[in-house]
Amino acid sequence: MQQLPRKATTRTHNDQGMVANFTDVRPAAPKVEPAALGGIDVLAAVRKRPVLAAATLVFTLLAGVPYLLRRAPQEFHAEAAIYVSPTYFKNLQQDREQLQISYTTLVNQQILTLRRFDILREALRRLEQQGIRWRTPGESEESAVARLTNQLDVQHIADSYEVLVGLDGPRRDWVAPIVNTVANTYLEKGKEGDQAEISDRLMALTTEQANLASELQRKLDQQSELSKELMTVSLDKATPVDDTLLAGARQAREDARHRRMEAEAQLSIMEAAKGNKSPLTVFAEEVVSNDASLHALTTNLLARRSELEAHTSGLTPQHPLRQATEKEIAEIDDQLNRLRQGVMDDTTARMRIKLNSDVDRSRLIESEFDNEVQQGASKVLSRARQVQQVQGLNGEIDRLRRDQSAVSTRIDELRIGNTDSGYLRMFSAAQTPIQPNKSNSKKVLGALLGLALFLAIALPVVMDLIDQRIMSPSEVKRTIGFPPVGIVLEQARGTLAFADEHFRRLVNGIQRGMAAQEAKCIVLTPLNHARNPGSLVTDLGQALLARGLKTVIVDANPRRGEERDSTSLSDVLNGEPLADARVPARIEMGSAQELSRIPVVARLGSLLENLKREYDVVLVDTPPLRVSADTEFLASISDITLVVVETGKATRRELIQGTALLGQIGTPSVGVIMSGVRLRHAGKALKRDFKKFSSLSWTPVTDTTQV
Repeated sequence: MQQLPRKATTRTHNDQGMVANFTDVRPAAPKVEPAALGGIDVLAAVRKRPVLAAATLVFTLLAGVPYLLRRAPQEFHAEAAIYVSPTYFKNLQQDREQLQISYTTLVNQQILTLRRFDILREALRRLEQQGIRWRTPGESEESAVARLTNQLDVQHIADSYEVLVGLDGPRRDWVAPIVNTVANTYLEKGKEGDQAEISDRLMALTTEQANLASELQRKLDQQSELSKELMTVSLDKATPVDDTLLAGARQAREDARHRRMEAEAQLSIMEAAKGNKSPLTVFAEEVVSNDASLHALTTNLLARRSELEAHTSGLTPQHPLRQATEKEIAEIDDQLNRLRQGVMDDTTARMRIKLNSDVDRSRLIESEFDNEVQQGASKVLSRARQVQQVQGLNGEIDRLRRDQSAVSTRIDELRIGNTDSGYLRMFSAAQTPIQPNKSNSKKVLGALLGLALFLAIALPVVMDLIDQRIMSPSEVKRTIGFPPVGIVLEQARGTLAFADEHFRRLVNGIQRGMAAQEAKCIVLTPLNHARNPGSLVTDLGQALLARGLKTVIVDANPRRGEERDSTSLSDVLNGEPLADARVPARIEMGSAQELSRIPVVARLGSLLENLKREYDVVLVDTPPLRVSADTEFLASISDITLVVVETGKATRRELIQGTALLGQIGTPSVGVIMSGVRLRHAGKALKRDFKKFSSLSWTPVTDTTQV
């Protein structure tokens, strides 16, 4: 049960108490949003009307699926395949600009050409001759071509030489002719363009053939003149004799240069430091370590040093003999270091001198060979120029002959084969489709399912907005933010014990609220009926009296013509004592005219205070709050006001307006009681509680009928 803190009040109450399902609304009236009416709770609306949601979903699907499958527009797909052969490059192998493109670029160019405006316009005109009117009435030719361009699906099949031309359309017998007409028009336009290109290329190749013949004759004349100057018949064998000597000198110079570079590299490597040592130092250390005489001398010195160290054992540092021995040991260590370092320095110096001499010798030899090359080159310079001219002339003559042969071959291919635009042809024509696209049906069914779900949710929500009746306790909390104090179940066969259980829970909630707030005076007012339903106030009074609480009922809403064992308000005000009985005492306040008299109203507050001093509980049964000013007055001077909401008759709008009015008149605490609750409409939680309650062993057997 939700605990809500009470706010400040000018009356005498325990402001630090926590009240279950009561809230103090006097400081500020709750803001009522007429458009909200408790808010839109989609999940609650669907749970409230699950049968309506399920029926809407099923009906929409059952009615919509046949209709959409029969009436929904269907799309048919047809496609043709065009073969784009790589022989295009073979036919244009002499065209250097064309040879620079790739096959992918060629295919993309053909795809763009197929969508060209003039080709598609010609295709539409041919379609009209076949009785197929792609262009709609009132549509311009440009718009029709643009629409066809957008709907054509032209794509290249990866790892193949085929381009697919596809189209989706509502007419099964039209899509294939449209695709085939577009493809054939494209191929014919391509052939026309290729024929014109072939004629231009034949003319260009003929001109190029004449230019090559003229250039070849000029080069042959130059070859004849050079043959006379060199006094040789074959210019291919006109190699100067000095070239052999010059080549040998150059080879010798290169060998000398390599040896010089090797010597310099060896010197650099030996002197380069790697870490703390250079290769030269390492080599010197290796020489020192392999020196037998040095090794013998070092061994003698180390043996002498070991003997001296043995003599010093057992002597104190101040002993003269030890000091002399340590001095001799230091001299031996210094002699070992100087001896080894001297040998290493000598070895390093000799090795460096050897490497430098090798470098100098290599440089000198290289310089001599370089002079020899220069002298030989000056001798053959003039003759070498002539040989170069001969060689260049031979190469140009060979190139011109090859070009002349290639041009002649290309002219023969264009004239004989006519190339008939063989790199483009129809691979497979489009066929009339047998059935529509499956994807279209799936899209229609998916849209229908979405619509059915939307209607199944929207209809309960709309009905919930239209039908504001409160049917379950959860709707009370949804409307005003806190759950009811308790509920009064409708008396029905099979639920009597369960209803009695919840009535006791209602009494418990009222008692907890009274104890937490130190309250005694409780006003019960119906939300939208003339009286509180049934004998709710009397039953509450009897239950509280049975629990040992002295209870009095103030009937501020007596029924006309009803006789009760009660004391009139006038008698009470005149000091008439109340009857002491085992039932709650009852005070009847009479008509509204009697209650509204100024003397009576002035003394009504003091009367309630006197009753609160004499009784533990004062229950005030009042008319509806919205139609009675007396109820407003009694609610403002009482401790707790309980609004009785009759299930299925009171609305969320009325509950919001009623609680807002109580806040405006300064009611200390407000709670809600739901009466006439039907178990079948009370929600899943209450039904689960009933099933658990019915399964208990102490539940009366005659009162466990399932609802």
